Amino acid sequence: MRRHLIHFLLVALLSVCSAATAMAQTTVKGQVVDAENGEPMIGAAVTVVGTTQVQ
Repeated sequence: MRRHLIHFLLVALLSVCSAATAMAQTTVKGQVVDAENGEPMIGAAVTVVGTTQVQ
């Protein structure tokens, strides 16, 4: 019984670490500007290609 608990906790910890790493890899930083005049676009959202994630 104790061995099963240790395995469960180990798998849970690795799952949380994997999820945190995956989220950190999709961070997008930068500034969206208008192509014509170079002014920043307020309220613009960027979608990561191949996902449903909006930054």
